[in-house]
Amino acid sequence: MNKEKMVYIIMVNYNSSDDLIECLNSIVKLDYNKYKIVICDNNSVDSCDDILAKWCCDNQKKYVLFRDDEITRTTIISPECFDVVLINNSVNNGFAGGNNLAIKFSISMSPNALFWLLNVDTVVEPKSLKKLVTAFNDPSVGMAGSCLKNYYNRNEILAYGGRYVFSLGKGSHVNQIDKLESINYLVGASLMVSADFIKTIGYMNEEYFLYHEEIDWACRCKNTYKIKPVVDSIVYHKEGGITKKNDNQDTPDLDGATFSEKCMLKGNIIFAIKFTPQFTPMITVYQIIRIMYIFFIRKEYKRAKELCCCIFNAYKYCFLNKK
Repeated sequence: MNKEKMVYIIMVNYNSSDDLIECLNSIVKLDYNKYKIVICDNNSVDSCDDILAKWCCDNQKKYVLFRDDEITRTTIISPECFDVVLINNSVNNGFAGGNNLAIKFSISMSPNALFWLLNVDTVVEPKSLKKLVTAFNDPSVGMAGSCLKNYYNRNEILAYGGRYVFSLGKGSHVNQIDKLESINYLVGASLMVSADFIKTIGYMNEEYFLYHEEIDWACRCKNTYKIKPVVDSIVYHKEGGITKKNDNQDTPDLDGATFSEKCMLKGNIIFAIKFTPQFTPMITVYQIIRIMYIFFIRKEYKRAKELCCCIFNAYKYCFLNKK
């Protein structure tokens, strides 16, 4: 039965150690105990390794630290040797890159495990993991996602999943229980995939760096696996908190576009070229009109210029890589 399967909880950290520790404190209260935690730190500067080592000591967890170039050492350890692994990435490879590195390590430890991708800015309910695992009793399910609630207002449902309108190049969260049938992707803050899914569909697409990864996954698997929103797997999410915090750190020039805004726009164009080339011209024109509004009406000249460069770089990237 899937309830006996090992689960690897995959987390990507970037300068968010306080959120990470709060999330870990909720994980240890789960009513499903067969799990390991694998964290990829994307070259943070907030002493994540020291903070995590102290937490593991305080909570009597076996802790192993690797640099990204030391992953080959995994041949000399077994899953019994650790409860928590931290992989210190020497560069920031983005959301997809960090998750992929952690999944590759985990699948080398347990080739038939389940992998729970969980944002560090979340707090989980004790039954959340067990409910996700149960979804995989159906072998046609490849991805399962939690019900995300507002961390700051625990009664507010943020998302059961998402709905992407391909002709417009826009996605939105589905937060109404009677709209579950409209969901065509699951939100990456808390989603689970099987080892078979990884072997068949592949890892997250690292072309995006930030945003669109889970929508890309859903599109790639739609003819092979079902995606399942699990409404009674409850996870509380500080939606956008980490992105805003890191935007302030990574984009000190407030006149320009934020890093996350540039990632969103570039990913939007790359995704459209890859999956809906028939809609790409219309989506591009819409984005150009939006940038013209930013330039002429809002008079945010530098921001508009940087966003134009994002569109150009997206087309350049796809052309050079023959999308």
